[in-house]
Formats: sequence, C-alpha cells, structure tokens
Amino acid sequence: MHGADGLRSDLAAQRADVRFDGALAGLVAFSRMRVDVGGKSVAAVALAPLAVVPEWRRQGVAEALVAAGVEQLEAAGIVLCFALGEPAF
Repeated sequence: MHGADGLRSDLAAQRADVRFDGALAGLVAFSRMRVDVGGKSVAAVALAPLAVVPEWRRQGVAEALVAAGVEQLEAAGIVLCFALGEPAF
C-alpha cells in the first residue's frame, strides 16, 4: 500500500476507503447488527461490500481496508464481524 493517500474511515457510515493520487482504489462497508449469544445481545457488524478497482487488486488494498475497519470497530466495542458474499472470493 506504499503511496496511498491514506485510509479514511467513518464509523457513523460504517465504511472505509483508500485512495491513490486522489482516485478511489477500494471501499469496504460494515452494517451494524445485533446478535444474541447465550441469551446476551452482542454488538456485531456484517462486512459487505468489499470492492477494489481492478488495477489495484492483488496489492494488499482489500486486506488493508478490512484490517483498518476491524481495528476501528474493535476500538468502538464491536466484537463480532460476519463476512457476507460469494465464498469463492
């Protein structure tokens, strides 16, 4: 991710994006949800979508987006994250 303009995230919108030279390279979104675990309500999110512009794929953009999002969600007290989408991806 060398040369990235930086990861930006917004927990209110539950999304993070990364830009290179001002152009969007990738985006991840998290939808807030509640899950019952052992009769206790637990803060959770669903991860979807995760998208990377074709020319930036296989360069660590998606991994960086997910890692940054999860780090901020953990800091906000979210303890569960479900990945939604096609298993082949």
